[in-house]
Amino acid sequence: MRISTKIFITILTIVCLPGCLEGGNFFKQSGEQSATFDIKQVETIIEDGKTIGTISANDARTQLLKASDETSIAGSSVEFPVGSLAIDSQISLGEGGEISDDLFLQQLAISNSITNAGFAVELKSSESIDATQPFTLNIPLPSGSSLLAGENPNLVVFYFIKKAALKKSFKGVFTRSQLSIKDGFVRFTTNHFGTFQAAITENIIPAPIEVSEDAVNVAAKRSVRFRRGVRTLMSHDNQGQIQDGFQAWLPAYGPTKVKNTNTFTSWYQRSLVQ
Repeated sequence: MRISTKIFITILTIVCLPGCLEGGNFFKQSGEQSATFDIKQVETIIEDGKTIGTISANDARTQLLKASDETSIAGSSVEFPVGSLAIDSQISLGEGGEISDDLFLQQLAISNSITNAGFAVELKSSESIDATQPFTLNIPLPSGSSLLAGENPNLVVFYFIKKAALKKSFKGVFTRSQLSIKDGFVRFTTNHFGTFQAAITENIIPAPIEVSEDAVNVAAKRSVRFRRGVRTLMSHDNQGQIQDGFQAWLPAYGPTKVKNTNTFTSWYQRSLVQ
């Protein structure tokens, strides 16, 4: 008796709905892909060359404020992680005043020089606050720089910030170990608002440095005297005038800018650094 055997192969097609395979490598890959959706780019306006947007204190995503392509610091950005600000704040991102210069180095008591610098970036908040946890800034590399992944150990970031909790301003420098490079921008974290500028120094700065603006002013006051022999206490933003051999100080002007008057002695005399 001949027995005929037929084998039937059934092909089962499984249609997987989103989330049905949440184990092993699939789950990991899904998580990595969805991570990009946890970043929200905030709506912005451009005003006086600054990119302005509102960061919400209660948003459940990282909030990204990116400088407009219409500004001089195009591509610069700041990322606020969840809960980094205690209250809603209007944040502005724009080009700041130069801080990478020899005077800034002197104020930090650094014997060095600047060989190249990028655009300074000013980050401001409408509220006088510090961040409750660090946020990430991305600012331009020094102009003309061709750093590959930031290999140059002389790369630094100078900063001039306001620590709201202390009601004081500070100047300082982040050194190479505190920086990373991504897409031609320098990345670092901070809890404070202010002005930041990437630069290349002639020699390596081995460790971070920070000094209060009060300490800088005291050092300036101790370094200046005048040819009259009158010893003065001054800061860089004060105006000195002498009447009857005594020194009086008025805000806003330097001594070389004072004109002759009938009341005050001429201040064409120049200051001498001790």
